[in-house]
Amino acid sequence: MKRHVALFSAFAAVILFVACQQDDYIPFGPEQIDYSQAKQGKTIEMIEEMELKEAFGTTAFTIPRNNVLSAFGVKKLPEDLTFFGVDKKGNRLCGSRYFTSTSGFYFDKDGFACSPASKDACVFVDFTPSTLKLVVGQVPEACKAGETYTLHMGLTTSSVYCPIDLMLTIATAGEWAVYFKHSDGLTYTVLETVKTDYTSLPVYIDEEALCGALGLSSFAKLIEGMKASKPTVMFYGLNADGSEYLISAEDGSSPQAGYTANNKGHWFDNNGNVCKWKDSGWFCFSEWDGSSNPIFFNIGQATTGVEPGMSATIRQKFVHGDKEAVITFKVEIVNKILEINE
Repeated sequence: MKRHVALFSAFAAVILFVACQQDDYIPFGPEQIDYSQAKQGKTIEMIEEMELKEAFGTTAFTIPRNNVLSAFGVKKLPEDLTFFGVDKKGNRLCGSRYFTSTSGFYFDKDGFACSPASKDACVFVDFTPSTLKLVVGQVPEACKAGETYTLHMGLTTSSVYCPIDLMLTIATAGEWAVYFKHSDGLTYTVLETVKTDYTSLPVYIDEEALCGALGLSSFAKLIEGMKASKPTVMFYGLNADGSEYLISAEDGSSPQAGYTANNKGHWFDNNGNVCKWKDSGWFCFSEWDGSSNPIFFNIGQATTGVEPGMSATIRQKFVHGDKEAVITFKVEIVNKILEINE
């Protein structure tokens, strides 16, 4: 039997923090901090993974705070902590005046800091000192699965530096999406990697659980009730607060169920509220054609603004008389999905 699980680590890479040589640059101006006299601190080691990317999409992870504190021999993060890259001459390029990326550096295939215009530029790394978050991205088509790069960089203060040799292995992506049914038969966890198109994952619903909650004997009765001239079964998208998504009726009668995606479907934002296509915060969609048997919903995601680590709980509801069945999808965006044989 096979069971799918998600790897929630930030990306596939092996990270070894080891020593680099000091440089002898002279700080620019009296207000620039002089890092040239910093002494080497302890080594920090981490192991992570990074998938092959097709675009400039990034993956982030956080360096454990305790590891940094131990390496620098301090109890709180130094105020002058900064990120540096090492160039081909072995110079430590410390701080923003040398950055070639937003808050870090591009690196070539030999792992040295370079210009983004360099023909050998393959990856970039940005760093946020306050959160210790590293964001790594790939130059499109510059990396290949199976390649390994050693990126020469590190963290420094005016007194201590902890160089980082980031040994980065590019891995192929696993399956792009899977789902798990919860014990109630009406709740599903959906795991997807980032997609740049509207590919959807069909999630098959437990017919017995759904019809049982509605007091119906079969799925055929559910469809019959929805298609009746005066429908006895209604279908709604729900906002995060549980309210139904309704639109004004053209004839001025009471508001009716509204749809914002294909067929009987809805787009949802990253807070779990029904939204329209490309609205601010648009995150994922759940679509049902209104007649599929066995019943399944297509779950997909926005083509922009989606990153690993994002998640939202989205809900859609069937109503039959005084009974209702809420279908819940817990959509999570992960970096990689592994398949494990049991």
